[in-house]
Amino acid sequence: MTPHDWKILASYGVTPDNLSVGGSLDLRGTGITALPDNLSVGGSLYLEGTGITSLPDNLSVGGSLDLGGTGITALPDNLSVGGWLDLHGTGITSLPDNLSV
Repeated sequence: MTPHDWKILASYGVTPDNLSVGGSLDLRGTGITALPDNLSVGGSLYLEGTGITSLPDNLSVGGSLDLGGTGITALPDNLSVGGWLDLHGTGITSLPDNLSV
């Protein structure tokens, strides 16, 4: 499944589990409210301004993760981010001990 295909599915609220995206995934401006379990994104993941309120455990992002302006208040266990992590405009007040950025 390509990032474009997944973005189309996400706009309808469909999130298949165990998804692996080789490149970046830009979901800004979509109606997505949840991500699938065991999601792996090889590039960056852009969620700014979406209705996302939580991230799945074991999320792996090879590039950067943009959570700006989301309703996320906590980061999941075993979150791995290869680039920068943007938390502006979120309710996050602490970081998990096992966060890797």
